[in-house]
Amino acid sequence: MSGNTPNMLSGKRILIVDDNNINRKLIELLVEKYGGEFDSVENGEQAVDACMQVNYDLALMDVSMPVMDGLEASSKIRAFEQSRKNQKARQMPIIALSANLLDSDKERCRNAGMDDFLGKPIDKKVLIQMIRRWSGLNYVDYTKPELLNKELPVNLRVGVTLPVLDPAMGIKLSSGDYDNWRLLLNMLLEQLPQYSLNLTLAASNRDQLITISHKLAATVYKEKTSE
Repeated sequence: MSGNTPNMLSGKRILIVDDNNINRKLIELLVEKYGGEFDSVENGEQAVDACMQVNYDLALMDVSMPVMDGLEASSKIRAFEQSRKNQKARQMPIIALSANLLDSDKERCRNAGMDDFLGKPIDKKVLIQMIRRWSGLNYVDYTKPELLNKELPVNLRVGVTLPVLDPAMGIKLSSGDYDNWRLLLNMLLEQLPQYSLNLTLAASNRDQLITISHKLAATVYKEKTSE
């Protein structure tokens, strides 16, 4: 961690719940960059188990997961909090992570005990501000933007757009860190052949196609035409 990076999450422990390892890695890198601690799990069942053992300051909970989804996990966590003897008034904030954030989806999340919503692909600025809000932190990021073109190959410099890749947006979403972006990009590229195979095998199964497409859409960083 660089010396001019504020330790805004110092003393905070966050539970990251997502079946997509690239999304988990992105959030882990951000939490670590800002001085926080974290535990990562890949389904709701593991999240419930973790919350029964550790008092987290915040949970970032994917909504759509195998084994147990985020809605059921949140309901079970709230039930566990209510069942504890001598419980304090505070309950752990749970932030829903989802590529689908229609009003009906948000209502289902609220009914399950979730407190707020964060869309995918995950935007660093929105994530940090949301953690700040729900952790009770008074924080302003005075860190100057990094020079993204420094030591980049010509074809990956900001302003040079490839047909299916926006390096500037990828670096921005990777907390402004080129090495983090390359790490996450390589993880995605390694998984794309398996995604392609899974989509082909699921061609006649609508539910499987929706599940696989949802997971892929939540991973791939889409180019934004405006800020």
